Amino acid sequence: MTQIKIGENSYSEEQLGNEGKQHLQAIRFIENKVVEIENMTAALNMAKNGYIKELKNNIIAAKAGLN
Repeated sequence: MTQIKIGENSYSEEQLGNEGKQHLQAIRFIENKVVEIENMTAALNMAKNGYIKELKNNIIAAKAGLN
């Protein structure tokens, strides 16, 4: 029996009608997508920071005449 918490109240999923179950399914889908987007954002930020670091290293090497 799955419990759903809304605010301070808990409800059993079995209490929901068809429309309520559809809304719950939509909420779960959206929550999963949000997690996917957050994970993708973290990965892209790591890649961006890596490219920034390499760019800085290239600029410093060029100024030092190491290219």
